[in-house]
This record gives sequence, C-alpha cells and structure tokens, in this order.
Amino acid sequence: MALDLQGSSPEQAEHLQQELEQTKAILETGDELQLATLTKHQVVGDLLGGTIFSYFALNNVQDEMAAQSADIVTYRAPSYGLFRTDLTTSYWFGLPLDVSFSGLVMDVDLVTHQTVDTQNNQYRWRQFNQAINSRYSAMEHLVPEQMFSTPENPAEGISAVKALAIASAEGQKIYTIDQSNLTAALNAIELEDHSEDEIRNAVLAGNIVTTHQYQINFNGWIGEGYSILDPDTGSGAYKIGGGANGSRTPVSDALSALLLVLGTGQATGNGFANILKATSAVLKLFTALGFVLSGLSALLAIVTALNNCPVKIAASPTIAFVITTTILMSYLLAAIAIAGAIVFGVLLGPAANFLSQYS
Repeated sequence: MALDLQGSSPEQAEHLQQELEQTKAILETGDELQLATLTKHQVVGDLLGGTIFSYFALNNVQDEMAAQSADIVTYRAPSYGLFRTDLTTSYWFGLPLDVSFSGLVMDVDLVTHQTVDTQNNQYRWRQFNQAINSRYSAMEHLVPEQMFSTPENPAEGISAVKALAIASAEGQKIYTIDQSNLTAALNAIELEDHSEDEIRNAVLAGNIVTTHQYQINFNGWIGEGYSILDPDTGSGAYKIGGGANGSRTPVSDALSALLLVLGTGQATGNGFANILKATSAVLKLFTALGFVLSGLSALLAIVTALNNCPVKIAASPTIAFVITTTILMSYLLAAIAIAGAIVFGVLLGPAANFLSQYS
C-alpha cells in the first residue's frame, strides 16, 4: 500500500532504490546463509511497494508539467492505492480445492488533488481534470507492464482505458450514458451484473458513464472497463470488472509460482533461500526497478529545482521543451527495452545536478 500525501520527493525514490540495492546485493551473492536472512517483505514487499510508488511519482511529475502548459495550479492532496498479488481459489462441490496465483492487481482507490485555473476558466479546468484522470487509468497498466516484463515473457496488463480501446478495436459500440439514455443503454449492454448495477447507480446520481457493449477476453481475463465522470468537475473513477479502481497484470508462469510461494508463506528459512537461489526472475526485477527508481529520483530532483528556482527558469519555453522531449524519449525507450530505463537515469542525472545549482 502507498500513501501519497503531498507529492513524491527525490529522497523517497533514493531511499527505495537503496533498499532494493541492498536486497539485490544479497541475492547476487548466492550464499545460502545470506539469502536465508532475507524476509518476504524485503523481496515481494519491495517489488510491489516500488511499483506503486513509481505509479504515483510518474503521475505527479506529469501533473506538474501538464498544469504548467495548461495554465493550471495543482497540488497533490492525500491519496492512496494498492499494488498486490491476486489469488484464485478453485472449488470442488463447494469446497476449496486449490489456490493459484492469477496475477498482480493495482487498485488505486483514492487520487485527490486541488486544481485551479489561473484565469478561472471552468471549461479548461474541467478538461484538465478529465485528461489527467484518463492518464491515471492508463498508467495503471503501463507501469506494471514496464516493471514486470522481460523479453521472453512480456507482461500485458488491463485497465479501464485499455479495455475501452480493445473493445473499440473489436468493433464494439462505445456508449456514453447519462439519464436521458440510461434505460436504452442498459438494455443494449451485456456486462457483469455488478458493473451494470454500478453504472445504473452512478448515472442516477448525476454522473456520466462511458463503457462498451460486451465483455472482452484479454489473455484469458474476461471483463469490462468503464469510466464514471462528474460532469461538473471532470473528475471521476476508471474501473474494471470486479470493482477495482485500477488494473490487472498477468505475469509469467515461473514468476507466478515464485510470488505465490514467497507471498503466501509456503516457504521459510532455508527453503525460502533455496527458492531465491534457484531462480533469476527476482534479480531481474530488482535490476529493472532499481533503474526506474534511479531515473525517478533524478526527474523529481529536476522538478523540485525548477519549482524552487528564484528566476522561474521553468517558464522558459526552451527549457520546458528540452525537459519534456527528454522525458518522452525515455518513456519510449523504456517501453521497448530495459535499456530505456538506463537512458532515463543517464540523461536526467546530469541535468538534475546542473539545475540544483539554481534552486
């Protein structure tokens, strides 16, 4: 679980990276005595915690940049979210028979912020809120995909905006539902009962819902995605079938088996050490997440320096263009391969040191 009370700091990212590096150093030794000292929280907890921190930090940085370009003032208000393992229970005549690892779930229940348009333009203010909300939904599948993908086993997550995009690509009708077409839309769509009930209740409360006609099947996940927006503010919730405010990400079979054992307490002491020693999956994840946190630490340092700069260097179009282009290039590279995360840190590190001289 992650709490984002007033935004992310470079110190937080650096602290998480140091913890990961310490655990990674023990993993790399391959020594059974040292491996036996590791706790499940140090392995599974750090991976999950680092991922949800990265989600909030990346969104915080993008919020700042989007606000500056849109002439909006924004401040993070207390927010929280979960990134957890998910288990599926198999039953035989109503009796629990088996438990299997079904993937990773990001469930961000509360994201709040204070936003004000500098010219008190209500239309622009609503558009800004709606735009960042849809990005929050997209990042719920993009961040876990980046963290838990390997060249051999790419992770494919699902979120509300991705489910809507998949349904649209399949040729499904996309419905924008308000009180004027609620009955007709509910007669046309065929979604999970819980989802249809929530859609009905949300619209009757004055919200606007966007959803697709039928459930989709994405890598074995069957469900739907929908957004619930407040027309007065542009804020809302982006949900997937099952009621989660977030995403679901299946991972490789080997990693699934490992996380099941580590996360459910089925191995202790030397047994736990042998599991870690027998697989390189965890080590690869720690390496990737460490690179990402290194880049985030540098990026957050840049944003902090720009915000504190007495000469308001952030207002310069040239500086803003260079920073934005660097970030976008890093994101693109990171989506292709882990080398992108390395470039992310290499490009932004020197820039952070330079700008800190003016803060």
